Amino acid sequence: MPNAENTATRRPHSKSPAYSPFVRSVLHLYTCLPHTPERPSNDDRFVAHRLERTRIPLLRVQAALLLGAARRVDLGNTPDSFPLLPIRSIRYFLPILDELRFARVDSHYVDYLHRKLCGFLRTEISLHPPGPAPDEKISKPRPSSQLKLTW
Repeated sequence: MPNAENTATRRPHSKSPAYSPFVRSVLHLYTCLPHTPERPSNDDRFVAHRLERTRIPLLRVQAALLLGAARRVDLGNTPDSFPLLPIRSIRYFLPILDELRFARVDSHYVDYLHRKLCGFLRTEISLHPPGPAPDEKISKPRPSSQLKLTW
């Protein structure tokens, strides 16, 4: 029989801790990819928080996750391929993220990877909010120093 002391010191169980939109997006995409676990581990949450703290743009992280999954799908579709082991951690994608560090990540390329993987994803995902992607530079009109004549 539990005593009153034990029940009073227990913390109430919450459904899920509050995550930032960045972390939620990264973890949701990760768990929707083929060959990944259905639920992220504590280490996966830690890595997602670390990516946010280091200010890696969300579009770049999404590109790395989708590119890694697309590479695995392509590897698994060859006739002489061996069955691939499941991905056990989001850390699997960190070398791919490192590859993309100096590349310009285009939102159209991320959309292409998403379309390529649509048949393999567990659920539908929404990649980036409407408006300019985080990596894209918004081009502002620059004042011209030359006189332009219109005929």
